[in-house]
Amino acid sequence: MFTIPLLGLASIYDLKSRKIPNEVVIVGMIVALGSAASLGWDPLGWSVAGALVGFISMIPLYNWKLMGGGDVKLMAVIGAMVGFPGILLAVPLSLAIGGVAVATLLCSGTIKTGDKVPFGPILSIAGIVSYFWADWIFASYASLFVG
Repeated sequence: MFTIPLLGLASIYDLKSRKIPNEVVIVGMIVALGSAASLGWDPLGWSVAGALVGFISMIPLYNWKLMGGGDVKLMAVIGAMVGFPGILLAVPLSLAIGGVAVATLLCSGTIKTGDKVPFGPILSIAGIVSYFWADWIFASYASLFVG
């Protein structure tokens, strides 16, 4: 939970400068992993797994120049914050929110094809939703199949 204000800070930087400073990412990772470590080895392991999944899942988007390196690192911080399997909600949720946001901005004429859109706030929203509601969302989804 202590990571959430840092997500807000990263979002503000991204909106203003289209960059997420490494200092914010490093502090975010330290806080997220430190919080998990304070709960024991198992939570720390799930936090590290979430960070790795978050980072690796964004590499293709970075390679295709669809997002910047700061966004990739921010998703790793979000993965450390929500852990595994929470990151399995945060990644597709961020892509869905981002897709809707970009489509809306394109259709409204606010941006045109090729314009850069700050993705940090979208990642942060997905991370916060995953942090607070991932367990409920996973349980609700599973109940559709289990009964």
